[in-house]
Amino acid sequence: MTTDKGVAQYNETTNAFYHYSKADGLLRQEGAIGTLLVGSLYTVVFPDGAETLDTSANVWQTRSIEVTQTSERSTRVNAFGTFNGSTPYDFTHNQFAPGGYATAVGGVGFGQRIGGDRQLNGSVWLDYGQVDASGIRDLQYKVEYIGNKHDILRQIDVSDKLQYRYLEEGSIAPCSCRAPE
Repeated sequence: MTTDKGVAQYNETTNAFYHYSKADGLLRQEGAIGTLLVGSLYTVVFPDGAETLDTSANVWQTRSIEVTQTSERSTRVNAFGTFNGSTPYDFTHNQFAPGGYATAVGGVGFGQRIGGDRQLNGSVWLDYGQVDASGIRDLQYKVEYIGNKHDILRQIDVSDKLQYRYLEEGSIAPCSCRAPE
């Protein structure tokens, strides 16, 4: 658990919290902007670096982040997509078996640097759901403004998700419910 005052870990065996300090190797605690847990690595992220705890060895490591390369472009546009699919094959009958699926998600994102270390970012996602079903499942968009550390208004996020289809066709069997007799 991480707060602006420190980092603590709950131990289920002893039912107690352990508060990490500099004596444990945690060099700083205040000013954290996020956390990340991947496998046995717990990372506390700061604007200029990170503190990482290897939980299996109970050892903290400090990493600094510095800009090594900058781009002269102030506008970026990226397209992205994901396709997932599975088609079972019946080797006894040498044919594709029923029960396969294919899903698709795609979108586009942009980023615009504005003077004074400010940014305007946006993205649109189109979730098609099952590819063989007609129509899209949902559409999602997000626009965000990120100001600099001296601005009164530092961040604005606007997003919404419009669902067109709630269930995939054929994914749920029809209910055969009877009233009690």
